[in-house]
Amino acid sequence: MKNYLAIDYGAKNIGIAYKIGDSPIVPSDIIDNTVPEEVLQHIQTFVQEKNINHIIVGMPYNLKGEVGEQAKTIEAFIQTLAATVPVPIDTTDERFTTQMFPGTLENIDSYSAGAILKSFLARNKT
Repeated sequence: MKNYLAIDYGAKNIGIAYKIGDSPIVPSDIIDNTVPEEVLQHIQTFVQEKNINHIIVGMPYNLKGEVGEQAKTIEAFIQTLAATVPVPIDTTDERFTTQMFPGTLENIDSYSAGAILKSFLARNKT
């Protein structure tokens, strides 16, 4: 059974969503992205508690589908995360996921993470 964690990485906040087996995608936490060690600890604890065995990180390609500056920051985050959690990490295009939700939604970043996961699963039919 696959248990997924999706991450919408942002400079200020990181949204996460998860899917356990055949259950629906659940928008979950918003992590304050000011202390990198705390971010990694939060994700590591979440992975252990939910028995996550696959992580998906949204990659913000530019409009041409190329890696820009923000994507380079996320690539560095993924390298650090990979050294912290012993599960496979994949990326998927996250362009326009935040714009899918109303600006007044309180935990928009976690809903964006859910959209990232939904997109990944649709593309990979898993």
